[in-house]
Amino acid sequence: MTETLTLKSFAKINLGLEVLGKRPDGYHELISVMQSISLHDVLTISKSTCISVDGDVPRDLPEGDLVRQAADLLGETVGRAQGAHLNLRKSIPIGAGLGGGSSNAACALLGLNQLWEAGMTVDELTPLAAELGSDVAFFLRGGTALARGRGHEMSTLPESPRHEVVIAMPEQSLSTARVYGNVRSHHFTDGTATLALAEGLSDGRLLYSRIRNSLQAPAVKLLPEIETLIAELRRLGAKASIVSGSGSACFGLFTECEPAQQAAADMATAGYWVRTCAFVRAWNGRSPFAETDGAVS
Repeated sequence: MTETLTLKSFAKINLGLEVLGKRPDGYHELISVMQSISLHDVLTISKSTCISVDGDVPRDLPEGDLVRQAADLLGETVGRAQGAHLNLRKSIPIGAGLGGGSSNAACALLGLNQLWEAGMTVDELTPLAAELGSDVAFFLRGGTALARGRGHEMSTLPESPRHEVVIAMPEQSLSTARVYGNVRSHHFTDGTATLALAEGLSDGRLLYSRIRNSLQAPAVKLLPEIETLIAELRRLGAKASIVSGSGSACFGLFTECEPAQQAAADMATAGYWVRTCAFVRAWNGRSPFAETDGAVS
C-alpha cells in the first residue's frame, strides 16, 4: 500500500482563447486551446486519520481551499471515512492566469484516488472536477486540448510541436472575476481563430497567426503594463506572445532554447518575474509524474 505520493501539479497556458458571448447562467461561453507546461507546484499527499491541508499558500487565497474541497468531494463520492495530509508547495504564481489552483485541485483528485485505492477512472473523476472549477477537468489529462462552454467540455488534441516558453509577469496579479467583469460585447468573437488553431495542430502545425486571447484587452485595461510585457517578448524574438488566461502572466513562444534563455535573462534584468519552461505531454489521469516517497507493500 502506498503511504505517500509526491505529485507535480503542472501549470497551463492558453494558446488561444475566445469569448463567444454570455450564457444564460451568467457565465461566459468560451473556446480555448489549452497546453500544459513544465512550470509546477508540488503536492505531497500522505495517509492520515483525517483530512488536513497545509503548505506555503496564504490562508486568504483559494489554492489551499480548492485542495481541501477536492479531498472532501472525493471522500464523499467514494463513501469512505479515509484521511490524508496534503502539503502544497507553490511555484506557480497566484493570480497569473496559469491555472495553478485548478491544477492543484485536479492533482489532489488524482493523488487521493490512487492513495485511497478508490479505482475511479478519469471519466468518473471529470464531473467532480467540473464541480470544483472551470479548468480543473483539463488538468486530469493535461497535454493539448480544446475546451468549450465554461471550460468544462474537453476534447484532446494532437500534441503541439515543441516550443520553449518564456513566462513573464508584472508585480501585480489580476483577479479573474475583475477581468471577466471588464468583458463587453465588442470583445466577443466567433471562435474561428481558435478552431483554425486546433485544426492546425491536427496537422502538426502551430499557427502563430491564430494565437489570440479575447481577455487580453480587458486585462490590459486593468493593468496596462501587460501590453508592455507582450511587446517586449515579441521584440526579443518570440514567435507569438499573449496574456495567458485572464492574466497577469504573459508568455512568449520560441522555437529554440538559446533565444528563449536570452529573452528570459533580459526580462529578469528588467525586473519582471520570469520562468522558462516547455510543453508537457498528456498524462491522462495516469499520474506518471507521481513519485512514491513512502513504503509500498
